[in-house]
Amino acid sequence: MTGHRLIRRALEKLGLCVAAALVAACGRGEVEVSIVLVSDYVGGVDVGCIQTTFPSDDSVVERCFDEPTALTSELVGRHQLRPSTDARKLELALTTPRGEPLHDQTWVTIVDRRMTVVVSLSSACRSVQCPEGSVCQGQGRCVPDRCVSPTAGPECGEACASASDCAAIEVADCAEMACVEGSCVPRVREGACDERSYCDYDFGCAPWRATPSIHEGVGSTCVLHGDGRFACVGNNSTAIFGDGSRTSSDEPVWSLADDMVSVGCGPRHCCGVHVGGRASCWGTNYLGQMGNGRAGAVYYTSPQRLPLRDLVEVAAGESYSSYALVGSTLYRWGGAVLVEDGEQTKSNDPVRVEGLPPVRSFSGTHSPCALTIDGEVWCWGRVVGESELVETPRRIGLDPARWLIGGDGPRCAALESEAIVCWGATADLDATPRPLEAPPTRVDDALLCGSDLCVRGDGAIHCRALQLAPTPWREIPLPAEGGFGCLAGRVCALETSGELACWDGDAVSRRAMRPSP
Repeated sequence: MTGHRLIRRALEKLGLCVAAALVAACGRGEVEVSIVLVSDYVGGVDVGCIQTTFPSDDSVVERCFDEPTALTSELVGRHQLRPSTDARKLELALTTPRGEPLHDQTWVTIVDRRMTVVVSLSSACRSVQCPEGSVCQGQGRCVPDRCVSPTAGPECGEACASASDCAAIEVADCAEMACVEGSCVPRVREGACDERSYCDYDFGCAPWRATPSIHEGVGSTCVLHGDGRFACVGNNSTAIFGDGSRTSSDEPVWSLADDMVSVGCGPRHCCGVHVGGRASCWGTNYLGQMGNGRAGAVYYTSPQRLPLRDLVEVAAGESYSSYALVGSTLYRWGGAVLVEDGEQTKSNDPVRVEGLPPVRSFSGTHSPCALTIDGEVWCWGRVVGESELVETPRRIGLDPARWLIGGDGPRCAALESEAIVCWGATADLDATPRPLEAPPTRVDDALLCGSDLCVRGDGAIHCRALQLAPTPWREIPLPAEGGFGCLAGRVCALETSGELACWDGDAVSRRAMRPSP
């Protein structure tokens, strides 16, 4: 069975004499209970409280910690787990140190006569409620109780043969279960959300909102404003403005692309997602960047509709464009799209990237990497540390991550534990992801700008040199709301007023990015 590769962090045997108040059998001798913790959270997240409920009598045991505490098998095993036959199941709920739910209503099942208790926690299970007699594991898979035992037999090989085998599994608002390579996994249900909302990564309908962003072209600067309108200034010889012309301008010009929620730009073209989940591209098409089946020395001065639906995110590079569908299938097109027989080839039409778990975000062109909804990082193409092109996406050995940034040079990821790790073929980094000193604030998002790593959070922007040696974080005097980007090696912020503010190391420069009425 394929699917999410669960991390078994601990296998611990505990000798517990359960208090007589909980079970009368305690006085008859000590009972040994084995705890097996199987989780993609372990080592990658801290917990604040663990609450255990025994459904047989609705009794509750709660344990909270004064300091953030890493989730381990030992930590879970400190509960007084009751081995009586009338308590075959218990319910586990975890919260983060900030009191946010980490995992709710996780059934922990005593699976054999030796009183082995298996705790199976996965971030993908937050949107899945399994039927009686089964538990949720990675990628939202529901498997029979007996199949989470470390001694499970061959009868547990496949959970399903068709979608009908998954019909009893309850899922969130806009998901449906599909049978994929023997596993029941959640997928987006088409038409589940109305035209003003989309299916997010927890499979709930969320309203469309524009994400302000800043983009740099060949001699041009473009921004997506919070009202969904796109504007550019500077060189338009590549048709990157998308305003119906190739006329350059020293003043901002509105694009014909409107009602946008996200935009991604390379040096010579842009692609964007519109409210409703449709997408379009504009600009230079010499390597098939438009995804319309054609390529050549053609400039598309107005947005061209893409043959894809239900998109929520877009990225564009020197000669490629990529889209992550909610349901999390990744498509790519343009130059250097596929690796076949050791060579990178291109496609003028969108092509699915095979061999990936469900995807949350994506970055890179010749060295692409994807962040899955379970927090895994997968890379292919020109992978750092490999002498030959990697044809099949390969998982990078990281604990679960919250975000991934970087392109064909250095790359960084923030782990669920709040640690930031970076790697890349540079003088200061190598192929092994290595931790950097933590920033002085929490991190909401980040970017690589020139030779710096910059993060934004708690109302401030901080940057530091991208190197492993101890380096101080310095606060950048820019607004921490709105768009966040890099132009010509300078950190920039798009203010809510429409002004673009950039820091050059000594002073802040500003320019208007809203065209005059």
